[in-house]
Amino acid sequence: MFESTTVTGRVFTDETGIHYEVPVLLTPEGPVDILIDYLIDHWDGRSPQWMVKVTASVRLFLEYLEAHSTYLDEQAIFQNFRQRLLTGSVNAATGSDDSGLWWKAQGPENTRRILTNLTDFFGWWAKRNPGK
Repeated sequence: MFESTTVTGRVFTDETGIHYEVPVLLTPEGPVDILIDYLIDHWDGRSPQWMVKVTASVRLFLEYLEAHSTYLDEQAIFQNFRQRLLTGSVNAATGSDDSGLWWKAQGPENTRRILTNLTDFFGWWAKRNPGK
């Protein structure tokens, strides 16, 4: 099971003492730094609510990745993630969830928002890390 929590963090980027307050996704390995960078990069043009939703979207995707760590096809991972958002992860016939996620269906509107958040985040990351 993916262990994480989200806290409000104060991020200092220089020696002025001025900080950004953003949601910080914490895992046992520490904060998800690239997500913090993304939120700070969009801090002046996006709302705190947007930042919380983006952080929640990334958290869901990381949960899914950990539950399906044997997947190698990146395209299939994202497509299957989308399907589990739409349908939930519980097998209706048996009431079980072999993935351990125990997700309820998000519905089309929430699924679209989550996927848009992730697509924008991945696009931003790809621009900063060409060739990766």
